[in-house]
Amino acid sequence: MYPEPFEYKVTSDKRKQFNIVKKHLQSADEIVIATDIDREGEAIGRLIIQLAGCSNKTIKRLWINSLEKDVIRQGFKQLKDGNETYNYFVEAQTRGQADWLVGMNLSRLVTQLSRQSMPLFKGTFSIGRVQTPTLYLIYQRNQAIQNFKPEPYKELEATIQHNNGTFKGSLKPAQKFFNDDEFNTFLSQINTQNTQGIIQSVETKDKQTASPQLFSLSALQSKSNALFKASASQTLQAVQNLYESKLLTYPRTDCQYITNQEFIYLSQHLNDYCAWLNITPPITPQGERKRYVNNKKVQEHHAIILTKQTPSPQQWEKLGQLEKNIYQLVMKQTLAMFYPDYEYQETTILTDYQSLTFESKGKTPKSQGWKILYSSKESDNDNPKEDSQTLPLVQSQDNCQIQLNTLNKETQPPKYFTEGTLITAMKNVGKTMDDDDEKAILSEVEGIGTEATRAGIIETLKHREYIKIEKNKIIITPNGELLCQMIEYIPLLKSAEMTAKWEKFLSNIGKSTSSQEAHQKQASFMKNIHQFIDYEIKELPQQLNADTHIVQQFQHTQSQMAEKQVIGKCPKCGQKIMDRGKFYSCENYKDCHCPSVPKKYAGATLPKNAVLSLMSGEKTKALSFKSKAGKSFKAQLAYNESEHKIEMVFD
Repeated sequence: MYPEPFEYKVTSDKRKQFNIVKKHLQSADEIVIATDIDREGEAIGRLIIQLAGCSNKTIKRLWINSLEKDVIRQGFKQLKDGNETYNYFVEAQTRGQADWLVGMNLSRLVTQLSRQSMPLFKGTFSIGRVQTPTLYLIYQRNQAIQNFKPEPYKELEATIQHNNGTFKGSLKPAQKFFNDDEFNTFLSQINTQNTQGIIQSVETKDKQTASPQLFSLSALQSKSNALFKASASQTLQAVQNLYESKLLTYPRTDCQYITNQEFIYLSQHLNDYCAWLNITPPITPQGERKRYVNNKKVQEHHAIILTKQTPSPQQWEKLGQLEKNIYQLVMKQTLAMFYPDYEYQETTILTDYQSLTFESKGKTPKSQGWKILYSSKESDNDNPKEDSQTLPLVQSQDNCQIQLNTLNKETQPPKYFTEGTLITAMKNVGKTMDDDDEKAILSEVEGIGTEATRAGIIETLKHREYIKIEKNKIIITPNGELLCQMIEYIPLLKSAEMTAKWEKFLSNIGKSTSSQEAHQKQASFMKNIHQFIDYEIKELPQQLNADTHIVQQFQHTQSQMAEKQVIGKCPKCGQKIMDRGKFYSCENYKDCHCPSVPKKYAGATLPKNAVLSLMSGEKTKALSFKSKAGKSFKAQLAYNESEHKIEMVFD
């Protein structure tokens, strides 16, 4: 499907507001585009103007990266000519059309091929340049976990007894012993009857740790998921609500820096923020530091920070719990940059025992600095794995007694993705690529997806039932596995490589010296997209036909899926009762007149025993429901055979 030309229209739910904007645009002599200063912002502005029939009017461009009044005023004094930024629109238009072509054509291709390979498969598969490699990331992680075989190993540890106290030491350099013979050979070289050791050295260093960087949306989504088990979309909605309440700044930002304009107003309101949080302001607030304040690093939007106002008691009460949690988290992260560094002493003791050396590390806090704002759970720099022991006071050449301990351990599988860690993986996906150019491009564009779309991509994968969430872990479904097995044959789709190649070409369109050059590059890019799609439509069926293993794999996966869909036997004909997605029905539904039962009724998910009761013609037990007004009530359900519908029965 290659539409020629591409046509755009306003969706029905936006038509009313569009008509208001259209009326203003048509009556204007000059139009100023004041959307985000990136290609997608340019596209939004240009498409609205285009659909309003106003492209022939004088167009200017506001180009600012801060919403402070002084910056906005200065920006209006220095408006760009619209032609200067037009090529960004061509770049965004190219990206949108190419995504549409790949998604529409390859989704249909993969769906048809799946149905040919698996006659029982009646669903559809969806392909997307960002959605598909994201799903494949999850698939690879799940496969690694499923195929992981733990391997036992041993480590040697020392318990060191000194006159001033007892502490632990780890073998230096560290060694893991994966078989008993190797371990026993190593031990045989040591006279364990001799327990005499000596302190080789004691080194104490003063260290400090700066507060965490300010929040981008991805960083906030990851933190919120870790602390509050909130999904990426729930966090985005909560931050959006706080933005609309004028309590936090713009949410969809990939930046972790602010400009000196924001730093100035934050400094001026520091005492107000601290009073609201009921904490003591820093005696000497820290000035601008490049870790947080860097005008050159701020492009479209700065980091998510506090606005000039704090919530009133009435406003605070109206906020949801997640909104309250996130507001306090952002407040602490914002205030932390004004507090001094966390300072501590790190002591390292090396102990000699015969031919072995053991290392012991311990920390002694000197000044909490910014950490007074956080609980240990909230602090980015508090890593439980790095928790160190309290060491006694010892000196070089002190004698001590050594007792060796054998630690029996196992290698650990990778961890399942959570929504928080998946967002981070999407953002950092370029780090895993081999090609240096592609790695650099993906680093520049912040991986796959954008701050505004990553949460939506995860929600799409859930909605299409390619993944599910279990105890905050992302689990791939059989449908998701099937799709990933299919796209094994389209290497460009299963990794972020396509995004890297696209971004390199798209960037060149945006940097064109004229609109004519930009359109020429656009035509060349779209020609390549057509060739890619034509190639896959021709090659993929041949590849699948030549690989009997993949067909067998599909059929095996499908039979597993079919087994999981069975919830019991039909009370009328004895055939299987199948899970059909949104409802349950008899496998022999064409001949058997057993009723189909929805999974949800009146907003409540029906338990399987209730489904079986209804199919047997019996009433269910009393179930809990909620009215449209939100009130809870209980009722039984029964199937009315004469009217062929389920009804509520009240006692």
